Amino acid sequence: MARLSRMTDVAEVAGVSTMTVSRVLNAHPSISDEARRKVLAAIERLRYQPNELARSLRERRSRQIGILVPYISDPFFA
Repeated sequence: MARLSRMTDVAEVAGVSTMTVSRVLNAHPSISDEARRKVLAAIERLRYQPNELARSLRERRSRQIGILVPYISDPFFA
């Protein structure tokens, strides 16, 4: 089983720092078009997908909503 790509892998392939990769992923305005193209090409090549669980731990926010229902089989709650 192949391991998932990490941000450091993307940075290495693109020839930039991990901070640059982070800035591209977060649409920071100070990144040059050339660096953005390199990072996006590396992301596509490695099939990198940001880890949303890690992001939610870092930001201390999950962006999820929980709903409690007494009976999921009841058509009223479904």
